[in-house]
Amino acid sequence: MKNISQIQCEDQLQDYIIEHSNEIPCSFPNSSKSFLGKEFPEVHAREYFPYGYSHLGKGDLILKNRQQKRFLVVETKYLTPCSGKTARRKRTEHRKKVKEQAIKYAKDLQKRYPDADIYYASVTNSSHIIKINLLDNVSKYSHSESM
Repeated sequence: MKNISQIQCEDQLQDYIIEHSNEIPCSFPNSSKSFLGKEFPEVHAREYFPYGYSHLGKGDLILKNRQQKRFLVVETKYLTPCSGKTARRKRTEHRKKVKEQAIKYAKDLQKRYPDADIYYASVTNSSHIIKINLLDNVSKYSHSESM
């Protein structure tokens, strides 16, 4: 897959992120911009059960930078390009849900790796642009973000 406009499902979106990570820009809070593949060069997990139980949901991707002891929890969502009021409302709901999932799974990962820096991002295909919002360390948000 070479073009983001060809993506038609969530699996393809995940493949695109992995295959093109060196081309996907990302930014850290209060820091300079970089590329996802440079900051998190390895895939730690894909399609995993965060809590070890399948009934609690399935996470999409965990990328890592072993040298700096950093992990990035990536939750993806394919948003339908349909038009209309209902479609717009659904896309908004899905964007909110995917961010909530990323926060929840990042908190779980933080419990397993307490000495590592844990980040999270929600990625969609909306507007045919991958927007990766790389947020600050989850521990700083643990009291302000509700699950």
